[in-house]
Amino acid sequence: MNRLHIYVGLALITNYSNVEGTLEVTTITKGIEVMTAADNIKVGATSPVKLDASLSRDKDNNHGDLKYRWSCLTENGQACVTMRSGIPVRLESRIGESKLTDSELTVDPEVLQPGKYIFTVKVSKNEAVGRKNVNVEIAAGDLPVLVTEKSGIVVNAQERIIIKGWVTGEENLQVWWEGVEEPGFSYADISELVAGKKTTLTGASLLREYDLVLPSPGSVNMWNGLEGGTIYKFRLKSRNKDGEESFVEIDCRTNEKPAEGTFTVTPSEGDALVTNFTFNASDWSDDLNDLPLTTSFGYRMKDNDPGAESTIVWAASSSSEVPTATFILTASPQLMAPSTWHRGVRKISGVCADSTIGLRAETSGGTPSSKIIPVIKVCDIYQACAIKDGEPVTVTLTSTLPPEIVGFEASYYEGQAVNREYALFILFWYVQDTKLGKRTGPT
Repeated sequence: MNRLHIYVGLALITNYSNVEGTLEVTTITKGIEVMTAADNIKVGATSPVKLDASLSRDKDNNHGDLKYRWSCLTENGQACVTMRSGIPVRLESRIGESKLTDSELTVDPEVLQPGKYIFTVKVSKNEAVGRKNVNVEIAAGDLPVLVTEKSGIVVNAQERIIIKGWVTGEENLQVWWEGVEEPGFSYADISELVAGKKTTLTGASLLREYDLVLPSPGSVNMWNGLEGGTIYKFRLKSRNKDGEESFVEIDCRTNEKPAEGTFTVTPSEGDALVTNFTFNASDWSDDLNDLPLTTSFGYRMKDNDPGAESTIVWAASSSSEVPTATFILTASPQLMAPSTWHRGVRKISGVCADSTIGLRAETSGGTPSSKIIPVIKVCDIYQACAIKDGEPVTVTLTSTLPPEIVGFEASYYEGQAVNREYALFILFWYVQDTKLGKRTGPT
């Protein structure tokens, strides 16, 4: 917590005096978040102990570099001791200052005796300090060596998740993944998933990939996926032919989709292919580490399945903090069918056109209209997305399309053999791109 004293001078309207004072402002710092590649590991005495705190960060983004300092104690709080030239010395003395102050620490094989140790890394910047412990168990003999990608990764709970793992050891190793139940972490039972079942690896393994694959929610029976906005811990384990086990753990944070803000479309009604509709969004938010947000605007017909994103036409996107887009809307497929339009004076590839009156819609029995549902999709950098429907917009089929559009169609399609449905689709494409300033031509 820091305190700032700001000198404030106020000139009163009266002519008697000035008022001076000091305003005390208290700022609360977020501090250092210490992240290690694993919280708990078990290795054989013939394998190195590798610790990694390089993903630690200053959550206040202050100037300067992070500084690291590693230390070691036994499980009963005594100094970690090793031998150097037949003389017992502290582990820190043998390792050396340059390695102890690196973000990654490696203790060579057979430096420490079998037992349980607590390695602590202190991460600091200026006056901010954070610490974290890593529990290390060293077993006698030669155990399989397990490695995962760095801990603290961010995953999208809405999608299929892959967490990388590698195995090195003798032939016929048993390997598997499991969820870890521990205070401060959410728990996921993965025992029924493929990666959660014990598998015997044929032949010797040298950095053989053995990944944790979590299917997308609902894609596998009895698997609902992970919750968003929380932290999970998973453990990669192995067992050799003598029944000795080794393991390594990894933490992962599930991303939360952006929090909804406002979404409006104006006007609330207009003509298909003619009226400019403006889509606006504001106050959508997410964790600072998940920014910037990308906003997509689109629409669907009211009768389409609201849960099927494939029915949505995405028309524009923006990375602005206050995103907005203006474009035209089409009517429902029934209203846009070729049978809706009169045959005009001039026929171009089956499309009825006239350079003066344009395409003319049937209006008998009332003005044809349809309801359009505006849709917004806001995604963060990890592709966690929030999708929301706006208020319905009424789109009416205009009786006459602008002559300049029909003139373009006449010059573009004269002499070409295309059917009326395709020509009307291209007509919509042309108006849409013209309104958006693209006008690149159909493919």
